[in-house]
Amino acid sequence: SWLPSLSRIQQITLSETDIEGKILGNSSKINSTIQLDGERGLSTIISSIDHSDSISINATITLEEFDVGNLIHSSIATTNLNGLIEIKTNSVEIDSAEGQLNLELSNGSINAFDFDSLSLITDWQKGKFNPSFLLTSETAYLTGGGSVELADRNKSVLVTGEAHNLDLKSLTNSTLLSNSLIDLTYELSLNGADINNSFGLLTVDLPNTVIEEIGRAHV
Repeated sequence: SWLPSLSRIQQITLSETDIEGKILGNSSKINSTIQLDGERGLSTIISSIDHSDSISINATITLEEFDVGNLIHSSIATTNLNGLIEIKTNSVEIDSAEGQLNLELSNGSINAFDFDSLSLITDWQKGKFNPSFLLTSETAYLTGGGSVELADRNKSVLVTGEAHNLDLKSLTNSTLLSNSLIDLTYELSLNGADINNSFGLLTVDLPNTVIEEIGRAHV
């Protein structure tokens, strides 16, 4: 089937969401406005798809108090997302596509971590992506950037970045972590044919970490 397979929670979310829209088009172009409204929040998708030659897409997605908890990955249990996503690409074929994505969110949360702003910018050309991101709160930040190569048979990922005063337990929803405020720099490299057949290295430097335990702090 050309339809993607959906998990149980994705199926339930879709069935509980009101979907309204307007689609206009001809033999070469389709313009649409779709609104999703439900218990998980409000999202509006405005898109233009040109299929006269290859399929090119220009889309804008707005989010208002939107919760993608457990829809993407179990480590993201709940979110409150507010902002804008813009996507442009001249093809849906990775080997030939050129385009860009710009995500700008504000005054939201991921798990128990409240953030002031979250931005993600990436462009791509013939299977090579160049992402960069910045997550900020009142007292903390997390940055990252690098390259992702998907066109070659041997895929690769290289991302480097740093964090200051970051509460990883609140951000990741991990029960394995202590309450801590972390400064770190990191580098992640992966190589392989696919995610199930890859190898890599994660290097983390922790120059300063404060761990809270029974009302006391240790450095």
